[in-house]
Amino acid sequence: QPAVAGDLVYAGLLDGRVVALDRATGAPRWQFQTGNPIYRSFSVLDGRVYFGSGDKVLYALDAASGRHLWSFSTDGWVRSTPAVSEGRLFFTSDDQSIYFIDARSGRQLLRFRTGRTLATSPVVAGAAVYQVARDGRLFVLDGKAHDFPLEYQFRVFWGQMFIWGLAPLPTPYSGSKWTYTNVRDIE
Repeated sequence: QPAVAGDLVYAGLLDGRVVALDRATGAPRWQFQTGNPIYRSFSVLDGRVYFGSGDKVLYALDAASGRHLWSFSTDGWVRSTPAVSEGRLFFTSDDQSIYFIDARSGRQLLRFRTGRTLATSPVVAGAAVYQVARDGRLFVLDGKAHDFPLEYQFRVFWGQMFIWGLAPLPTPYSGSKWTYTNVRDIE
């Protein structure tokens, strides 16, 4: 899907190129090459273009010139359109994670591992981030949350202790507000 902002149209191609075209004439203004196809649309805000690629990377480019500003690598293809709110980007990867990234620096704020294949791009409303998995599970996350150092490793250990009966049930991961697990209940 193309994105339109100001006098430019941004399009991602299956050969991994992003092109910016003059909205009135269709004349190319700039292009940028990624390592794999572009599957979703772009988010354009504050003079920056954000998008993901099949090369497992989320990119930030200068919207006017196409100059590479930063990139953020994941462990899976980035097929979602990034949602932007209050200086943060929210997107998913085929590594079954929802990422919160600082839009200016590209620094990771939170990686929420769902353990599920994610089907769509996230939606932000207020301070909440909504994401649906392919199995119908709905995740609702606190859009202001951030990672705690070594939290994932600690939770793996805590989960083992719980299984062995040596610790209580672990609390939800950072960022989790609630999850709905049976969409079939809605008619």
